[in-house]
Parts: sequence; C-alpha cells; structure tokens
Amino acid sequence: MFTAPKLFLSKDLSVRCYLIYTYKGKRLRLFSGQPLNIDCNPNRCHTFADRQRELNRLAGELYSALSKGWDPTAKPEPNVVEEAPPLLPGIGSMIRGLVDDFEKQHLSDHYKRDLRNICRDFKAFLIKHNLMETPPAELTTAQLEKFLSRYNSSGTYYMNKRTTLSAVFARLVEQQHLTENPVPNTKKAKRKEVLNEAYSPEEMVNVLQHLQANHPNLYLCALMTYGTVLRPHKEIRLLRRKHLSDDLTKIVLGGKENKGGRVRITPITEYIRQALLDRGVQQMHPDDYIFTGNRKPFNKDYFTTAWSRQKLKMLKAGIIRQEQTLYSFRHTAAVTVFTKTQSLRMLQGMFEHASPDVSLKYLRSLGISEMGSAEDMPQLPESKSSV
Repeated sequence: MFTAPKLFLSKDLSVRCYLIYTYKGKRLRLFSGQPLNIDCNPNRCHTFADRQRELNRLAGELYSALSKGWDPTAKPEPNVVEEAPPLLPGIGSMIRGLVDDFEKQHLSDHYKRDLRNICRDFKAFLIKHNLMETPPAELTTAQLEKFLSRYNSSGTYYMNKRTTLSAVFARLVEQQHLTENPVPNTKKAKRKEVLNEAYSPEEMVNVLQHLQANHPNLYLCALMTYGTVLRPHKEIRLLRRKHLSDDLTKIVLGGKENKGGRVRITPITEYIRQALLDRGVQQMHPDDYIFTGNRKPFNKDYFTTAWSRQKLKMLKAGIIRQEQTLYSFRHTAAVTVFTKTQSLRMLQGMFEHASPDVSLKYLRSLGISEMGSAEDMPQLPESKSSV
C-alpha cells in the first residue's frame, strides 16, 4: 500500500531536501512535518548535519503515521494549509542563480571568471555564518565588510573584488530583489596604480625595434595596439582577414567581437597597412586569423606569455621599465591622441571608455564609437638612427 520513504538531501544548502515515497501507486513528496501536524522543518536548518538529522526524524514520523493508516491524499482539514515557499527567498539561492545567468551573458572570459570566483567565495562565507536563508535586504554593511576583509592584501586587490561584488548585487537590484545596492556603502581602499606606464617616443622606438627583430608576432600586436587602439589579448589576437577591408585601410568588428558591444570601424594607418602587406595578409583566406595564417587562432595567453619572455630581455638591456607592459602601447596612444586633439570626448569615444574618468586614468603619464580619419590616429615617432 505504501513504500518506505527515501531521503533526498544535497550538501548544497540552497537546494531543498525532502522525502519521497509511494502511496497507493502514487509518488509523493514531503518537505516538512506540517501535514503530520508536527514541528519538523529540515529546510530551515543551516548545516548539512542538522538537515540530515531532521530529515531522518521526519522519515520516522511519516512511516509511523502511514503504518497507523494516515492517508496523505485525503483532503486536509480547513486549518491545515500546504507549506508555501518563503515570501523572501534567501540570498544563497539567488547567488547560485546569478552564476548561471552570468554564464549566458556576453562577457569576457576573465570577467566571467571573476564573477564566478566572487560568487563562490561569497556563498562559502554565507554558509559559514549561517546566512544562506537571509533575505538580501537584511544583509548588513558590517557583514559585507567582513567578507571583503579577506582581500585586504593590497588596496588594488580589495577594490577589484569590491567592484566585482558590487556588480553581483547590482544584478539583484535589476531583478528587483533589492531596491539599493549595499556594496558602495562599504569602506574603500586606496588603489596603487603602477602598471601600464606610457612610453616616451624614444622608449617606444627602442621597444618596437627589439620586438621586430626578436618576435614578429608580438611586434605586429604592439604596433596595432598603439595604432588602432584595439585591445591586444582578444580583439587583436582574434582578427581575421575578413575583418580587414580589401585595401587594408580599415578594420570592421561586429558587436560581439569587441568589448564595446557595438559595430566598431577603425581606420588603419599607413605604417600598420605596410606591416600587414609585408606579412602577406592580403592573400589570406577571409576566415584565416592574421597572426596564424590559418583557421585556428593563438590561445588566449599567447601574447601574455610572449610579452613576459621578451620583457625580461628588454629589462636586462635597459630599454624598458618594470611598470611598462603590452597595454602600455594603448596608454601611449591615449596620451598621443589627447596631446594632438585636446579632446577628452574624442578620446573616450575612440577608446570606448565607459566614462571620462577612465580616459583621465589613461592620461596620468601627462603629470566609434567615434573615429576620425587615418591622419587622426597615432603616428610612429621617428627613429634617431633613421635621420
């Protein structure tokens, strides 16, 4: 007539546990002791061990009631109501749903990784402090600061994690689980900006000459980072022949092919055009990647690894500073364009910055999107040896 109840219990406390059994050939589930008129709620427990203990107790009570003739399919008494889901779901289940949501978004691999990591760490924090079932609006600033304190090893590291956590809570605001993002109310830390220092004209000539002689792929990447202001590790690395016009005078990227998310048309300066011609790009198949010459691109860490190796050599030779990176070519381009145009608005549009504040950070070496013509793009400084 009935089968012994089986336990369904996950170590993931955001997943509800229950009993499953068969009564008169019908499969039924039981989540709490309410239908049995007993106080037993495994899903309100905050640890796996407590849930397991309460679920086992509920299984015993259910088996005893069934043995005594209790009919779970009978219409409940008027004063007995079915257990309803909580009106305010806990923050733990929301965080789990956000991870799946982020994976479906058009975001960079690194940003998705950062979001996954902060969600994983925050969920572990919630479990440790029995906060999984807490509605997000009831989380305090002190609790958020306690979580962020684990990232206090440096100001930059702390602020990066704080920014990522803020993005998570901003999504909860969008989903109307919150009326206000609480993370901006947490304490700030001072960032120490040391990387991506711009090159002087002489430094850039020396670095490009070294790369041209020792690593042609890295040389072309650096040249394009400076002369097209595209981002090296994804936008430039994944350029195909079809992204370049037939006469190699412009680059056209679709919304999914650049960080800005909109169609981007970038003029190609003559010195980059000549470098592309020298590599035989004009004869490539439309689907060929310009750096490999075939249908398979370099891996995402290719330029990072190549730059690290060449930087050691350049540091030893005294032609580069520790604070200068591959991205420094983009920062140098920003300084060059602003010095030439004196237009922060043009700089913001050309570099696809989210705000003028980001553009100003690029100009710290001084103490479209909207694009102009090829003449407005940064030009190479002249080498003293060529004079």
